Amino acid sequence: MGTKTLLSLHQLQQLFKSYHFTTIQATLWGVIDTTYIVSNTETSYILKKYERDIKQRISDDTQVLKTLHHSGLHVSKLLETNDEWYLYKKLDGTIPKTIKHYHVQALSRFMAKLHHITYKNDLPSSHHVITPLDIYLYLNAIKGTFYFYYKKCASLHFYHNRIDGFIHGDLFKDNALFKNEKLSVIDFIDSGKGSFLFDVAVTLVGFGIEKRISFVTQFINTYNQHAPQKISLHTLNPVIKVAKQYYALKRIYREGKTVRAKELLL
Repeated sequence: MGTKTLLSLHQLQQLFKSYHFTTIQATLWGVIDTTYIVSNTETSYILKKYERDIKQRISDDTQVLKTLHHSGLHVSKLLETNDEWYLYKKLDGTIPKTIKHYHVQALSRFMAKLHHITYKNDLPSSHHVITPLDIYLYLNAIKGTFYFYYKKCASLHFYHNRIDGFIHGDLFKDNALFKNEKLSVIDFIDSGKGSFLFDVAVTLVGFGIEKRISFVTQFINTYNQHAPQKISLHTLNPVIKVAKQYYALKRIYREGKTVRAKELLL
C-alpha cells in the first residue's frame, strides 16, 4: 500500500530534472494511490501518482488547495506535475502517538476555519464525500462475503447527508501533522461537498477521541467559537455512529478484509 507504481531514483530525476533529487523513499500511506517521499540536498517533497481516473478531481483539488493556502490554512501545495506524477511541498510535523488536549484544540480550530472558509462557497468541486449510491454499491459488494459487517452497516441506507459546504471528510491521524501546537493537514483528494457535522464526526473517530468526553467537549466548545454553524453532543453522537459505519464499510470494500474495520465497529 502506498507504492502501487514503482519508480526508481533515475526515473524520478528524469521526471523533475530541476530539483536534483538524491533520494526516493516509498511509503505505506494510503490504500489506493502511490506515495513517495523524495528529497534533494535542501528539502523533502511528497510525490504522488493517483491510481484512478480522477483528472477532474485532481484539477479541482489543486484549486481548492490554493484557496485554503491563501486563507491561512496549513495544507499541501502542488508545485509541479509531469506524466501523471504530482509533486507537492512536504509539510512540517509528525503524526502524534498520544493525543493531548492541545492536539484537540488545534484540530477543532482547523476544522472551524475550514468550514468558515467553505460555508456556502462554490469551490470547484463536483465530488460528494458520501452519497447514497456509494453506500448502495459498498453494501451490495460486501453482502455475500462479509454478511456480519453488512448487517452492522446496513442502517447507512437511511442516512441523509446534507450539503453545508466543502469538507475534508477523511481527517484521520495519518492525514494530520503536528509541529508543537501547529497543525498541517494533507490529502484532500477525496474531499468535496458534504456535512460539517459529518466532517467533525470523522475527525473525532479518526483520532480515536470520540469516547473521551473531555476531548469531545473541548472540541465542540472550541469549534463553536469559530464555526459558521454550532454543533452539540446531541446532534453529533448519531453522526459519529454513521462515520464509524461508513469508513468501516469503505475499508472492507477497498481492502477485501475486515482487520481495520474491526477497529471502528467492535
